Amino acid sequence: TVARLPIAKISWPSTPGAEYFPQILTDQLSGTWTDSLPVVVGDGTTKSFMIPMTNTAAFVRLRIPPVAVLPPTGLHQVPTGSTNSITVAWTPSASLGVTGYRMLYGESSGTTTNTTDLSNVTSTILSELSSGVTYFVSIITLSPNGQSDPADATIQAQVTVSGTGIVWSDEFNGDTIDSSTWTYDVGGGGFGNGQFEYDTARHENSFTTNGDLVIEARRESYLGNSFTSARMLTQGRFAFRYGDLEARIKLPNTANGLWPAFWMMGNNAGAIVWPDCGELDVVEMGSAAGIAQGLQQELIDSAVHYSNADDDYSNYVAWVTAPVDLTQDYHRYKVSWTPTTIAFYLDDALIGSMDITADYLSEFHQPMFPIMNIAV
Repeated sequence: TVARLPIAKISWPSTPGAEYFPQILTDQLSGTWTDSLPVVVGDGTTKSFMIPMTNTAAFVRLRIPPVAVLPPTGLHQVPTGSTNSITVAWTPSASLGVTGYRMLYGESSGTTTNTTDLSNVTSTILSELSSGVTYFVSIITLSPNGQSDPADATIQAQVTVSGTGIVWSDEFNGDTIDSSTWTYDVGGGGFGNGQFEYDTARHENSFTTNGDLVIEARRESYLGNSFTSARMLTQGRFAFRYGDLEARIKLPNTANGLWPAFWMMGNNAGAIVWPDCGELDVVEMGSAAGIAQGLQQELIDSAVHYSNADDDYSNYVAWVTAPVDLTQDYHRYKVSWTPTTIAFYLDDALIGSMDITADYLSEFHQPMFPIMNIAV
């Protein structure tokens, strides 16, 4: 004859992704719960475990820690030929039991003017929007365990512009620089390039005169640096996706150490590491090669900086020697940016171009903002 202890079966409906920790208490006086049974991971079905019944009273409970709902990843704007719309796509959340997604969008960060609940999809289209407007778009994961944080999957996306008209310009006709458009990177830490100047927001380093914007690098002792200059940008004020950006610029005499640049960076610069945000250099001058060849006032470059398919830094650089000294007069420097190509021009003559249709070049399918500076 074999004596067997009776068995108690504990069952409950589980939630996908939830972890259940069965615990047993046999000594009420001590109040100590023991984890003597394996962890159970919910999958939406009924879960159970067995415990032997003895002459000693026992209490059983399930400890359920909060479940973190993961956001979708890789949220990005998808280039389309449609106008007055934005198409976004993402990689599904890694959480179990996802029931769908919720899209939030508005014209300023942290402000939601529209909400749309979506099924378990990986892309959606925002339509009937104002041409050229930039929106903050967030995608939230929905599940029985809650939802993800909107801040974990938010991008800025610009509505495709209808027509070919000018959507933004600054002629610098006012007495002062327009602070609603331009801001400054202020500091003297070298900006990752070993620059010697301290960039300021002072009038001495950037000002308007007779319809011109002047950026002036100065030799002076300032907050521990031996030079000052200015680095102006429109981040948070103006950005765009696709189109032509051009400026008439009279470059300074670069001598042996100045580096003027007219360039762009992705709107998420600062929030993610460089070069994942993308960088387009419309024109730069003052290279060591130009100095060595005695062509520092004629030799310029245009460049694209990005992360390649292996997530390593890569670049495309196009050089051209201008037929004239570029410091003697104004010249037009332009980037023409489409869903397939980035092309650079000097006075309408092509400098070089790069195909941007590869999947890993998604940084060049989101809004970017202009920057102008003189480095020392």
